[in-house]
Amino acid sequence: MTFLSPRFLSSLSRFQKGGHLAAILAVFLLAACAGHSVVTQSENYSQLPKDNRLRQIVDMQDRLDRVAGTLQIANADLCRKQVRNLLGFSATNKYSYSLAMTSAASQVFGLGERLQVTNVIPGSGAQQAGLERGDILLTIEGKAVPQGPTAENETMKMLSPIVVKNTPIKMAVERNGVTKKLTISLTQACGFRVELGHTDNVNAYSDGQRILITRGMMRFAQQDHELAYVIAKEMAHNVLNHAHTLQTTEANKKIIDNLIQVTPSPTVAGKPAKPMTKQFDLDSDTLGLAMALRAGYEIDSAVDFWTRFIRAYPASDPTSYTASHPDSRARLEWMPKSVARIKSAEKRKKDLSKKP
Repeated sequence: MTFLSPRFLSSLSRFQKGGHLAAILAVFLLAACAGHSVVTQSENYSQLPKDNRLRQIVDMQDRLDRVAGTLQIANADLCRKQVRNLLGFSATNKYSYSLAMTSAASQVFGLGERLQVTNVIPGSGAQQAGLERGDILLTIEGKAVPQGPTAENETMKMLSPIVVKNTPIKMAVERNGVTKKLTISLTQACGFRVELGHTDNVNAYSDGQRILITRGMMRFAQQDHELAYVIAKEMAHNVLNHAHTLQTTEANKKIIDNLIQVTPSPTVAGKPAKPMTKQFDLDSDTLGLAMALRAGYEIDSAVDFWTRFIRAYPASDPTSYTASHPDSRARLEWMPKSVARIKSAEKRKKDLSKKP
């Protein structure tokens, strides 16, 4: 939800012990803006029963993948060399989770030995072919899909060389006891892997290849279009190569590597990431809003969202997103002009497309 050809879901974020089959079924990597790496775990979260914790993580990951997938498919042409093919679904079995969560995964989601589809991305080849959540994978190109503890890794090995060929993939799935045959076309999408960060700090990060959105940020961005603003801004940072230019790639990589763990380390080794420059922030806001609109998300409320965010999490809080994007006033002054220009350009584009 890694960047192998078919990875979509960014993995149920290491609630799993190994890579998520999403790693092969989609193609997304999400990374993080320059930010602070202090971790504060919610006492309420840690005290939740395992079943509730698992449900919360799965719900957040599903939402993250849905919004990120919509953005990445709609903006493939803007991602230049960072475009990859994706099938557009993720699948897990009970062994996809840590030993502590295996029982909960079976009881809560009915997962067993066989790989079961857990998410289908809107607009993807998987959705167009009719694949549905809950489908059990039976065969890929006539070969049986592996089962058991190594199912994900073995299925990844099966899919990787097939996806490289860039041709539709024939699959058979079981749905409600009936076998269904599907042909899934590959879909081009931005190749950024989007991860869920296990911290209640309200932040987001990008390292040029990946994007990470924290639990805290997802709770604040309650509406999908609000979450789209955050993800698209990080996508823009990656497309514009900001981490490389600021030489923050390695620092951000360490932060992301830490926060994708179910229990992150309170401190992260390495040099702290630098704050984003004013111009880079303005550029990523503009491109990010254009990406959000292209994906069908309204952008009129972007100024209100970021205004509320900056008031709630000022730069004086070193763990907040605002601390790593300190030019708040300039962003808020520039954003209405960007929104107007973007909407005007999109309207002209649609008007031209209507002409004979």
